[in-house]
Amino acid sequence: MTYPTSYATLQTAIAERRERVGVSDYEALTPDFIRIAENKLNRIAPVRLSRVNDATLTATPASRNITLPSDFLEAYALFLTTDGDETELARIQPGVMELHTTSGPPRQWAINAGNIELDQLADSAHTFRFFYRKKLFDLSAGGASDPNWLLTNYPDVYLYGSLVEAADYEMDDNALVKYQARFDRALDDVVWLESQSVRAPLRVDVALLGRRWPFNYTTGD
Repeated sequence: MTYPTSYATLQTAIAERRERVGVSDYEALTPDFIRIAENKLNRIAPVRLSRVNDATLTATPASRNITLPSDFLEAYALFLTTDGDETELARIQPGVMELHTTSGPPRQWAINAGNIELDQLADSAHTFRFFYRKKLFDLSAGGASDPNWLLTNYPDVYLYGSLVEAADYEMDDNALVKYQARFDRALDDVVWLESQSVRAPLRVDVALLGRRWPFNYTTGD
């Protein structure tokens, strides 16, 4: 059996486990199984796995729109950094924000379609720091994302997630139940392991080091 270490070998591993190697019509579908699994992971996993990402963005003079990063998933905050100091801009819902026809430094922003929309037309090439949640899984995009950190460290999540979609396509209920259980268990393991790697160590208050124990919370002795 092929051990998945790349986008190509993951496709081979899917076909092998479904006993479809050499079936060209089926093998042509394996990228779709992977893409659907990735879409699912990008919906359910980032909340538990991702950290806040930041990007430096630049406005185009006389425009109010700035294209969102390609890996954008959810916005957190936007800071104006043109003059060196960071000034947080107020986020407004699209369609509610007042749009000014004059140029000037922006004060408000909204997410509108694939853009950050500013309340003012930019009067210069203002710079910003944008905090957002990014897509974690983009293996099917190819290029530098192949392999990504999940496939490198936890290939079973990718494999079982893709096999869930393969079994669903084949209407194989027994395989669907089996692979769904394995996928859920593997993802839970990853979430736990990743949470341990970022957990801050417990700190002991130095004022307590000289205390006699047990401590009486009523008297303070």
